[in-house]
Amino acid sequence: MIEILKKNGEVLLTLDVKTLINADLRGTNLSGADLSLTNLRGTNLQCANLSGTNLRGANLYNSDLYGTDLIIITWSHWTTYITQGHIRIGCQSHTLTRWKEFSNDEISNMDPRALDFWKKNKDLIIGLCERFEETKDN
Repeated sequence: MIEILKKNGEVLLTLDVKTLINADLRGTNLSGADLSLTNLRGTNLQCANLSGTNLRGANLYNSDLYGTDLIIITWSHWTTYITQGHIRIGCQSHTLTRWKEFSNDEISNMDPRALDFWKKNKDLIIGLCERFEETKDN
């Protein structure tokens, strides 16, 4: 038995399985779930709602992410996860609105390399997240 929890500890989903390797989670609402360090190798996540899901350190090798509204970008320093209205860069996870509001000082305080990274990639990251908002409205 596996319980998938929300970040606040509330049980989101209970699965009668021993592992999520090759699991079929098509169309499952996993928004807000904590799947950090979970082995999702080969899992079918087609059209699953992953908005706000913590996937830090999760093994997504060979998983089917078609239609999940999830973009994963691996950079030299941090991995970036973009879902509808939410962005995680490394260990920093915030709403799209919050990322837009951060000052240069706040970004610099996250990590010594963060401001240079943010200046180079901000428009791309914000733009990709905003595209999810546009497709939701159409």
